[in-house]
Amino acid sequence: MTSILVKPHDVHLHIKACALLCDLGSFEDAVGAGLVAVELAPHNACAQGELGRALFLAGHLDHALSTCALATSLAPRNVGILVTFGAALFALGHVEAALEAAADAVAIDPGQFQARANLALALEAVGRLDEAEYQSRRALTGVPDSFAGQHNLAGLRLSRGLLDAESWRLYEARFGMTTQSALIGQVPRWTGADISEKTMLLHAEQGYGDTIQFARYAPMVKARGARVILAVAPPLIRLMQTLDGVDEVVATGSLPPFDVFCPLASLPGVFDTRLETIPAGIPYLAADPEAGVKPRRLSSRHLQVGLAWAGNPGFIHDHARSIDAVEFRGLEEVAGVQFHSLQKDSEPPFSMMDRMAEMTDFADTAALIAGLDLVITVDTAVAHLAGALGKPVWLLSRFLGCWRWLKDRSDSPWYPTMRIFRQERQGGWAPVLASVRSELANLSAQASPD
Repeated sequence: MTSILVKPHDVHLHIKACALLCDLGSFEDAVGAGLVAVELAPHNACAQGELGRALFLAGHLDHALSTCALATSLAPRNVGILVTFGAALFALGHVEAALEAAADAVAIDPGQFQARANLALALEAVGRLDEAEYQSRRALTGVPDSFAGQHNLAGLRLSRGLLDAESWRLYEARFGMTTQSALIGQVPRWTGADISEKTMLLHAEQGYGDTIQFARYAPMVKARGARVILAVAPPLIRLMQTLDGVDEVVATGSLPPFDVFCPLASLPGVFDTRLETIPAGIPYLAADPEAGVKPRRLSSRHLQVGLAWAGNPGFIHDHARSIDAVEFRGLEEVAGVQFHSLQKDSEPPFSMMDRMAEMTDFADTAALIAGLDLVITVDTAVAHLAGALGKPVWLLSRFLGCWRWLKDRSDSPWYPTMRIFRQERQGGWAPVLASVRSELANLSAQASPD
């Protein structure tokens, strides 16, 4: 960066700085360098392209899209620019345009991995699943060791209900995409061998919802004769103490001695899980009767419904899965329903019971949910918690939903009490909530003593 100080008006140095900062993960700094570059040379396609990439990686999607559109007009055959342009279009829900951009990039450079990977994602989004898998495999032929490519193919196959050995093997590529390791020290990792009389550590390496989903496998591990330790994030410890088959629950940062371990989300592969063999006995978690948190009822004649409208903002797809709270206001008009907030640190969209300030962990939230008749939630840990408790739960799934909710289904083999309401297009929550409102009104009318 010293050379920039010596030559502050050299646009090529700022372009290189922008690219380097992107590669280092310093996205906001990269945006700064890119802005200087385009100020020095507004008609330089490379400057606009690198700024577009930095904006995209920093999450400034609208600005990234307009910048990439300009860069593409300046250099219509620049594959790198087309790739970022297509990715920005895709992230903002312009799926058909993203498909066109990806196809153009592949036509220019058939061997460009990211161009073909983007094409696979766009084809998946428009429902052309066989073509999407073909393009995903084509992308991997050029870069077979790509963790991102393997993970994308795993997600595509799993979302199609292709739960098999290949899909679970590809799913292990997630460890190559983060700093999270698939190994813990020198202790052997379990892949299905005899573990009788051994101490097994089941290690939660993903988010709260993932931990709740895959914790169901703990009793199956226990049945193999091992002593089972479950390591989870602290807010889940008390809840997981209600899980059968677990001898000890500890925090992930404080591990006792053990003989063998397995990442929690790798257990479906170890047990050779197929769509028809998903262990879906519910409830497998329970509310602590001593938690002391129960929903306050204004009337026993009302349907008691919990609402959660947002997930962790740090999740890469949170902008697509979370819903602006004000969009839920139409539900307030449904007669015979008393609503309860299940959203931490957020202002409810309308007047409802809100005891979330009292919630200290997931055990408290479980006690609150246990007293409800129904949970309505976006794709966040609350959906998994309600499902694991055996509570009726309506999931509001984004257009490009997570693989675990499969394609084109309104039910879930993971949670028998779940009903899924899906977006028909990205960003279009109004039809989803209108359907929820109608179904909730029907449910309330059926429950009414009148």
